[in-house]
Amino acid sequence: MLLRPIALDDGALLTSALERMGDTTRYRRFLAQRSVFTDVELEYLTDVDHHDHEALIAIDMRDGEAIGVARYIRIAPRTAELAVTVVDDWQGHGVGSLLLRQLAKRARRADIDRFVAVTVAGNEPALRLLARLPRATRLAADAHVQLGARVPGRWKLGPRRRRRRQTLNTVQALTPGAP
Repeated sequence: MLLRPIALDDGALLTSALERMGDTTRYRRFLAQRSVFTDVELEYLTDVDHHDHEALIAIDMRDGEAIGVARYIRIAPRTAELAVTVVDDWQGHGVGSLLLRQLAKRARRADIDRFVAVTVAGNEPALRLLARLPRATRLAADAHVQLGARVPGRWKLGPRRRRRRQTLNTVQALTPGAP
């Protein structure tokens, strides 16, 4: 897989990835059902400044399809809203963790030290992923959960994460020129 910053001409990759997501994945990511992006949404999702709005895309080198995206959008001087999405077939293989790790490095370089995110209650993959970050907090409000965490200065694998180390190393080894 290839991991790189998103580019203006990646709209077709995002559209294809959305089509390959199940209803549950779409709902967890967008907090609503959706099946298409408008041209305005695609422009917003691909026209990033790589400082206050950063997005990384993971691409399967075998078929050139997008398999995941991680992004942050600065909402305060040192805080950014975070979103990580992985297409259904690639979930559970460490892609989200790798995207989050690389996004955290870029956030630190942009002087962002706190991530926040909102997801639907019951989105266990997102809750587990963000619980790995330092000082993770969770506030539940009916159907939604607000998460917060410090952006790690250095990524450390705890006991639970060591089980996935082999998967992550395999993914990284398949990532030529990863940032």
